[in-house]
Amino acid sequence: MKKVLLSLVVLVAVSTASFAQLSGGIRAGVNLADNSGDDVEADMKAGFQLGLYLVGNLSDKIALQPELVYSGLGSKDDDESLKLSYISIPVLVRYNINDMINVHVGPQFGILTSAKYGDLDVKDGLKGLDTGLALGLGLDFSAFNAGLRYYAGLSNISDADGGDLKNNAIQIVVGYRLFGGE
Repeated sequence: MKKVLLSLVVLVAVSTASFAQLSGGIRAGVNLADNSGDDVEADMKAGFQLGLYLVGNLSDKIALQPELVYSGLGSKDDDESLKLSYISIPVLVRYNINDMINVHVGPQFGILTSAKYGDLDVKDGLKGLDTGLALGLGLDFSAFNAGLRYYAGLSNISDADGGDLKNNAIQIVVGYRLFGGE
């Protein structure tokens, strides 16, 4: 499955570069994450994210925006924090309202790299792949950009029989375009 996801990202990036004006850069931000599911009572936990992004303008209004991001998710309860680390791959369709404001939506795939509940390693109790939907608003200020996004996990990441656990996050990011654009 990891090879399929990597192939998809490469295909999107190559296709975007072939047909569009390409720009890209780095992003960093905060995740306000929690988990939902049957019998899950969890509070939000702050995590961080750091990654790379590409924007391939297909027209003045439409662009593809694939990303490769290290993302800290999870939640906390009265006792401990569930700390989940993912390599996330959002593949977003972006609609440019004007030169400064855009909205974006698309699937996001996450590959679990670590999972801790307190000091306990719980990675074996979770599935290695998370899939969900990302929806957000972006702002472009010359080479700098910022965004606010909501990620809703659609897949059950619990590997336990009858378990139900999904990732959710509000993501706030700032970025810097390293190449392309104006």
